[in-house]
Formats: sequence, C-alpha cells, structure tokens
Amino acid sequence: MRVRFLPPVLNLCVVMLQKIKDYLKDSYTEIVTNVTWSSLPELYQSATLVIIATFIFALLIGLMDYVFNLGLGAFYKSF
Repeated sequence: MRVRFLPPVLNLCVVMLQKIKDYLKDSYTEIVTNVTWSSLPELYQSATLVIIATFIFALLIGLMDYVFNLGLGAFYKSF
C-alpha cells in the first residue's frame, strides 16, 4: 500500500480549510450556548427608542440647516 503525500500548497489548503471549519463550528457553539438574547418586548422597546431618537436628531439637523441657510442667504444678499 502506497502512502500519498500532498504537495505543500495542497497541504496548506487542507490545513486552512480545517481551521475555517473549526472556527465556524466553535462560533456556532458559542452563539447557541453562551449568548443571551433579548426578549421580543425588549427589542421592540429598543427599536422604538432608536427610531424616536433618529427622528429627533433629523429634525434638529434640518432646523439647523434651515437657520444657517436663512442666515447665509441674508449675508450674501447684503453684498
């Protein structure tokens, strides 16, 4: 019976694929066993807070843009 030796490049590919497989398996195990997921009401509450905060910041930025536009328009008209 002959033993086949892989060329160094193929051996490196096999080692890298094994490392990737181990990483994915360990990541899945970590997610399933060790991660604490939020409940659905907590997710809704967080999402609502983010949406409201985004809307408030958008209004503030829009208001600042409007005020600066009025001020710069008046400044440029004076020349």
